[in-house]
Amino acid sequence: MADLQSFKKYLIDKRLVPAKKQPYYVHWVSNFLISYKKKEVTPVDDRLVNSFLERLAKTNEDWQVNQAREALRLFFYYISQGTDKHPHPIIPLESDSAWQHVVQQMREALRLRHRAISTEKTYLNWVRGFYTFLHGKHPAEIDSSDVKRFLSYLAVDGKVAASTQNQAFSALLFLFRHALDQDLTDIADTVRANKRRKLPVVISKQEVQRIFSHLDGVALLMARLIYCCGLRLQECLSLRVKDLDFEQNTLTIRSGKGDKDRLTVLPQSLKNDLHTHLVDVRQLHEQDYGQLNAAGIQLKATWKSANALYA
Repeated sequence: MADLQSFKKYLIDKRLVPAKKQPYYVHWVSNFLISYKKKEVTPVDDRLVNSFLERLAKTNEDWQVNQAREALRLFFYYISQGTDKHPHPIIPLESDSAWQHVVQQMREALRLRHRAISTEKTYLNWVRGFYTFLHGKHPAEIDSSDVKRFLSYLAVDGKVAASTQNQAFSALLFLFRHALDQDLTDIADTVRANKRRKLPVVISKQEVQRIFSHLDGVALLMARLIYCCGLRLQECLSLRVKDLDFEQNTLTIRSGKGDKDRLTVLPQSLKNDLHTHLVDVRQLHEQDYGQLNAAGIQLKATWKSANALYA
């Protein structure tokens, strides 16, 4: 079948599946079309797909059923690409009043739920990407099928990691629930991004020392804190004096990821440098306070003199 041949070429060009698995993907799609005597290759009712998979499950292994499910997801996404004829948006999101209202509602909902600013920026960036993908479609007209197509697009054409696709889904789920007042349904057949298994990159002690050799002063102290205590950058920037317990050798991280507090070990090697830093900061604070107090006294005296002239 010509359509199946073009689908196979699509799999090859996009490198969606390993070469040795491509014939099997085409085989499952061909069986599906033959089973339902589909002469025209068009998206079909999900009930037909589920029925087909249920029949496969009776005579095939689980991995084969899952492979067939993924083959049909890719096939119907491939077909939908050919039917999407919308032009690109003429105006940016910032100039679209309807979408600007939606974005404002979403921002207010995020802040009402005390989400981190970084989460707000990430979610709104996904909304902008979703808007561009939909070619400026009015928010009142979008539904779950648009989300399904966007997530599939990220997996197939964007080749994003599974975690990135999940992040996009979380952003759009929040958009639908809290800005559009809709529920996301019927997205089970979304093409899922492949989970990439990679070994973690761990730098050696010598490499860490070379990094530290390029830093000094407060920057060096911060880098050592981040490395030794396992802090994120923002967590280090948010540390306060009361978060340091020199007697118990502990460090308290407040409102970390997920707005959670946690306790970690304060290394002995950092205690002296932290003490020195706190003394220096206190002296600077007292010096600034003294100068400010002196300026206040002088201003007060000037004010009294001015009042005396006009008395």
